[in-house]
Amino acid sequence: MEEINSSNIDKFFYRVCWYHKILKQALYGSWNKFNLKKENDMWLVKQNKKYPECYYWMEGYILK
Repeated sequence: MEEINSSNIDKFFYRVCWYHKILKQALYGSWNKFNLKKENDMWLVKQNKKYPECYYWMEGYILK
């Protein structure tokens, strides 16, 4: 697994994913360019508390 650093941060993309426990279905958002200013971790924690029937997480990918 490649580590994210200042030389490749411009090639890093992420998306929010969630699993709906009742429907037993995994869903995915669109890929977005990583932004250090966004507070995605806090948003994920809030969503997991607000919607207990879903589990949210983030996936990332570095373009080669």
